[in-house]
Amino acid sequence: KYGIADLEDLALLCRSCIAGHQHYQDTKWLDRASTLMEYIIEQHFDESSGIFKTSSSLHSDVPINLAPVFDNVMPSGNALMAEIGLYLGILLGKPEWVNLSYKLVIGVSSSVEMYPQSFAHWLYVTHLHNQGIIEITIIGEKARSLFIELKKTVYVSNALYFTSLSENQKWPLSKNRFRSSDTLIYICKNNSCYEPVNSVDRALVLLQDEL
Repeated sequence: KYGIADLEDLALLCRSCIAGHQHYQDTKWLDRASTLMEYIIEQHFDESSGIFKTSSSLHSDVPINLAPVFDNVMPSGNALMAEIGLYLGILLGKPEWVNLSYKLVIGVSSSVEMYPQSFAHWLYVTHLHNQGIIEITIIGEKARSLFIELKKTVYVSNALYFTSLSENQKWPLSKNRFRSSDTLIYICKNNSCYEPVNSVDRALVLLQDEL
């Protein structure tokens, strides 16, 4: 059903699904983003060059299938995929997608140094890799209210949020983190986590070290 869509269309849709999850904390958006990511890799990723092509492999009548890397008014399809791979790789526990994102960034690094004005979104994704993503996971019956309170209190530009009312083995960020007696906030970065806390005030103290 995505056969007629180009890489940029699918990448923007996928990123919108991730944004939907980050705003509403409804995992249906993660499911949709995951499905899109798998489809894009299957139909648009070129193993020989290591980058994504504009047109799907279903478009056999395309004479030249470009691989967009230059950012213009809109980010390029490959820059978007580098961002998406990093985000979904962390949220879904897929290190191979994080690694794909890293390889995409490394692949254009020499061009970025020479023509930074043409690689604005690549620079943003490079910054995310260098700075590291802060994972903020909130598990327990008060997860939604603590999430809203934390988001209203502080803006963390390099954070990804995941909330759940209970443990769900489907989602890696919630595994082995549920305690029926309390709602806990886990703050992690680069596979290292602080001791969980049970209030926004205590979470803010931990986040100060990362901001």
